[in-house]
Amino acid sequence: VTTPPALAGDYTSVEGDFTPKLSAIGPITAQVVQVNPSDACGTILNAAALKGKIALIDRGTCFFVDKIRRVQTAGAIGVIMVNNVDGPPIPMGGSGNTSDIRIPGVMIRSEDGRLIKSQLANGVTATLAAFAAVARPELADQLDNGSSRGPRLPDSHLKPDIAAPGTSINAVEAGSGVRGRIYSGTSMASPHVAG
Repeated sequence: VTTPPALAGDYTSVEGDFTPKLSAIGPITAQVVQVNPSDACGTILNAAALKGKIALIDRGTCFFVDKIRRVQTAGAIGVIMVNNVDGPPIPMGGSGNTSDIRIPGVMIRSEDGRLIKSQLANGVTATLAAFAAVARPELADQLDNGSSRGPRLPDSHLKPDIAAPGTSINAVEAGSGVRGRIYSGTSMASPHVAG
């Protein structure tokens, strides 16, 4: 965040798995505008305000791809997704054909999102740049936040009882020839277990 001065500084962020990489398209600086509705899961009501801006979107309700597609259509040039749970941001995953997504997107922590939202009336400007996107190497070999944990009902057996790499896995994209795509989730972990 570059302005206002009260917010200026670097914030932990993680790039989306299906959005263009900031290292390839260069830094993007623009005013940050909250999407209406805030989760971008319906018709965008403030499309004109998003043109040429970075869209601030709340996580939840619908797919990341659909959210980003809607604000891209409205003219946004980037996305900051605010996590809807406490803890670190996650890489936004997407399935299906996402080749039409041309704008970068990052996720930030929920507490950072609340802070940014509190200053929107004062004009928040941000720069999305590769140096600021955190790969989170300290989370390697850790259970993903989205995985089930603890005893299951009704027999109290502990879960997971088997785990495999499933976050930000680079694999050949079906129908693309030899091009790779980074995805996360069960679809990435299951082949590791099968192998």
